Amino acid sequence: MQLDVSILTPVFGDAPYLDEALESIAQEMEAADSQGIEVETVLVLDRPSFRVRSRIAAFEDKMPRVWVLESRNAGLVCALNLGLSRINSRYVARFDSDDVMLPGRLSTQMGILDQDPELVLLGGQIQRWSRDKVLSTSALPLDHSAIIRSLLRGRHAISHSSCMLRTSTVNDLGGYRTLPHAEDWDLYLRMTEVGRLANTPHAVTRYRFHAASSTSRNAHLTQQGIQLAIASHGRAASDSAQPQVGELLEWRRRARAWLRAKAQVLYRKSLERQSPHARLTLLTASGLLDPGGAITRIRRDLSLALTGGSWNPTEDRDVRAEAASSQ
Repeated sequence: MQLDVSILTPVFGDAPYLDEALESIAQEMEAADSQGIEVETVLVLDRPSFRVRSRIAAFEDKMPRVWVLESRNAGLVCALNLGLSRINSRYVARFDSDDVMLPGRLSTQMGILDQDPELVLLGGQIQRWSRDKVLSTSALPLDHSAIIRSLLRGRHAISHSSCMLRTSTVNDLGGYRTLPHAEDWDLYLRMTEVGRLANTPHAVTRYRFHAASSTSRNAHLTQQGIQLAIASHGRAASDSAQPQVGELLEWRRRARAWLRAKAQVLYRKSLERQSPHARLTLLTASGLLDPGGAITRIRRDLSLALTGGSWNPTEDRDVRAEAASSQ
């Protein structure tokens, strides 16, 4: 029998924040079950520590419909694709083992996807979480056109840990492809070729900023991978060829990747600082290295504040249909 949602969570190494992540999964599974939504959790272990194994064993004993797999090949892409191969639900909810799932996420996202068959991926806003407190909420673009523009400019438009995707679409595209720390960006762009993407105006995930995260440790490789994903965009969705790291990355893209990586590192460090003066200094330096990113962030925050977070998931489709009929 096909379930409604599978929560797909890769777990790497010692996963120091795993307990909080699992507790939030348990609460969401119980809430979804009370609403008649059938949910399972698929945890994929990638070189786990003994502590992680024992913690997950306790979680298995506590919760129903929990499946634990162990990837024989190292790396996030292998772990994600192994998890996808096990999933037979209608939707996949991506979630990272150092974040917290906010109440109502699963039912809200599933309800929106059920109402709009053209929507193949639905993300949401994130609460930026550092030093055990929420610092701010993101203002990621909401409609398909704005998301595509941001993705092609290398701007953060979707949080991977907030996404709910149609399982059939991801499988038809062949799952994740191997890109250096940008497998999510590559998948987003390929999904735009077969359907629409959107974000909810409300936060669905509490995203933890910490120095040990893969994004923080590999900022330069991430930005290079993003530039490669953008450069290779436009290939047929069925094309299984893997982009090569050096392919189409001329010096301008390499320079852009380097500057944005440095800016991202400074921005993340600013979130971890207690002193307002230190935060302001780091944010200023980040803005100087990547002025476009700083302006985009400020503009989105202002836009969301002025609109009060209002959003119509069919707005972009209706606007494009009206424009086409007037030609």
